[in-house]
Amino acid sequence: MSLRLRARGPGGVNKVVAVADGETVGAFLERMATSFENKGGPFELLCGYPPKLVIAGHEDKMDTFIKSGDSVTLRCKAGVASSSSTTANIQKKKRSVPSISNLQGGDFAFYNHGDGVDMVRIVKLHPGPPATPESYTAVVESSEEQSRIGREINIIYQSTKLSLDNEGQLNKKDSRAPPSSKWSCTACTFSNESSAKACSICSTPRADGVSINGGAASLRSANSHQSKSAHRHKIIDDNSCLFHAVAFLLRRSETPAQMRSMIAAAVRSDPGLWCDAILGKTREEYIRFIVDPTKWGGQVELNILCSIVRVELAAVDIQSGRMDIYGQGSGYATRVYLLFSGIHFDAVVFGDRQDTREVQASDSVAQRAVEVLATSLRSQGAFTDQTTMQLVCKTCGHEMSGDYEARLHAGSSGHKDFAMKK
Repeated sequence: MSLRLRARGPGGVNKVVAVADGETVGAFLERMATSFENKGGPFELLCGYPPKLVIAGHEDKMDTFIKSGDSVTLRCKAGVASSSSTTANIQKKKRSVPSISNLQGGDFAFYNHGDGVDMVRIVKLHPGPPATPESYTAVVESSEEQSRIGREINIIYQSTKLSLDNEGQLNKKDSRAPPSSKWSCTACTFSNESSAKACSICSTPRADGVSINGGAASLRSANSHQSKSAHRHKIIDDNSCLFHAVAFLLRRSETPAQMRSMIAAAVRSDPGLWCDAILGKTREEYIRFIVDPTKWGGQVELNILCSIVRVELAAVDIQSGRMDIYGQGSGYATRVYLLFSGIHFDAVVFGDRQDTREVQASDSVAQRAVEVLATSLRSQGAFTDQTTMQLVCKTCGHEMSGDYEARLHAGSSGHKDFAMKK
């Protein structure tokens, strides 16, 4: 039976695509390049939440590590450090110490981040006003630390230099920390000059009075007396944390079992809206899945729940900082926030007494306070990296590292009952 996936291509184009039975990774990527009319080079495949690069051979079967209903991202592979075309570009464009006058978008350079040196591809240049350091947005193309590859990073030219030496070898320069007078953007974490009123990377207005204390973040708007403090409210971990969190935030009395039944009823009542492609499996299979108390809720359930409760549900991934707002644009007046650690959902509450759960959907101060909170939790390591988490198969005892190995084991053995390794 073929699989159906939600594929996101270059430029944010989304399509529902099929994977033929036994189709290889190489054949799938080649077919997607034609489907998305990709002229920027070969694709590489990312999957999961947040999207992670799939390390698989071209002859590996797609259905050994992916299932129907998954979301995948197709990213242009042009410029990857191991390719011969990239090597040619580097040799052609190398320079000693790049500056705003000769560095261009698409150029490659080396970046010293303190623990090592990465090869990066420049995406954007951000020249500031006179006497303001130049800055860059770059994508990590090659790194000794594999988890950094593919990440988008911001670099202040005068704090950590970008360089290629004359031999094209890594040129490790000492880093100099930016002055303490700089302020960090609450949306993208870029370090801005103290005189800047808005972030030079993402244009988010400066928020004065930001403070972080443990699991809480406080933020006062620079343009009003409005203030918000965001706190993490821990939710029970019993395979139904998503449903517990939504019920808590909306002060609803339904149990997780009742919320699962509400979702199943919504799917039954509107087969046109909740079709197989959206659910990732047939409607009958999905209904059996969602009423099972051992199954976790995720993106599909958030999407259905927001249409039932008529409230925007914003899920923030702690590891990546990515925020997905389910129901946005549907006219819902209020919003609640959830924090996702990689394997668990917690709730966000506001106020010094932590008694505010719903906020106005348009409340940008609350949203930035949640972003600051997620940044704080990320710096504390309060997340589980799905690419490195240690799992054990409860059926045969096989040990695995990361979601990718777990999917391979499930595909080859049929075993699907895993637990975190203690």
